[in-house]
Amino acid sequence: MKHLSKQVPDIQTTIDVQFGDKSPFHLKVKELQAEIHGIPRLPDESPQLKRKFDEVQKMLKTCASFRPRTGGFFIRLFLGQVNVVEFSSTAKGLLKSEYLKFRDRTTIMFILWPLALMYCPVELNLDLLWHMWLLYYYLSLALRENILKANGSEIHFWWFLHHYISMAMSCTNITWPSTSPSRIFYRHHFYRFALLQGSVQVMQNYYWNKRNYTAVTLGKANSMTVVPNSYNSETLMLRLLVLFLVCLQTFQIYLGYMLLSGYLSSSQLEGMGELQCLAVGAMTMVMGIGNVSATIQSTKGRLLGPSAAKRRD
Repeated sequence: MKHLSKQVPDIQTTIDVQFGDKSPFHLKVKELQAEIHGIPRLPDESPQLKRKFDEVQKMLKTCASFRPRTGGFFIRLFLGQVNVVEFSSTAKGLLKSEYLKFRDRTTIMFILWPLALMYCPVELNLDLLWHMWLLYYYLSLALRENILKANGSEIHFWWFLHHYISMAMSCTNITWPSTSPSRIFYRHHFYRFALLQGSVQVMQNYYWNKRNYTAVTLGKANSMTVVPNSYNSETLMLRLLVLFLVCLQTFQIYLGYMLLSGYLSSSQLEGMGELQCLAVGAMTMVMGIGNVSATIQSTKGRLLGPSAAKRRD
């Protein structure tokens, strides 16, 4: 405890130099210093001392939320060495609301684009624009979610990796010759997959938005939560959503497998030997397997209920 008391003034001096004596970080450290001075000199095993020390640790964690962050390598790649952490709860709420608006508004494109491309002549090569839009979409999602994570949102690591792979796949699709037999095979199946994906995302966003509002209101989730992890009695809708997601992702694995098997059998199947066929097939299969795994992991506790989650812990 003496060591902790000596460290606080040094921390406060550093903060005064970098942020000024009116910053939220400075005020939190002042509050922490007052708490430490208020701890009575009691034996180390005293329950009162232990309780006070736990409060100090909690306050230190709160102070850590004000630490400037660049949001990781991906953010630095596009924005440079800039602080992406917002101190104001209003600014953080705006980050979250803009992300949710973007997610909800772009979902309809996963329905409109495939429908349009199914009935457009292949010669127009409009699917090139579709993959350029997908590149923009996943790049935007990755940037927004990295910034949200730096501001306190809990987002599964897999979804960041999913967005990076999706960007790489969009770039590969842009370079894939439109007249290639493997591209024609992939195109028609991918349109159906994207149409189903958009339909499931509409249902998914509706469920998430509804549960997120309820969880934040009841205090079961923090204000920056975008995918709530709370338990509720609406298991029927959740079970249907998980069923649709797993079926969709299984179809994604099948599509990747078909591309890979076509490439490996390219000696018998003319036009299936492009490297794009191999790359897109491998990435599609990896994303399908990762999506199934992440879906099962994130919904297992919700489907089994809080009692099962406690037993697992």
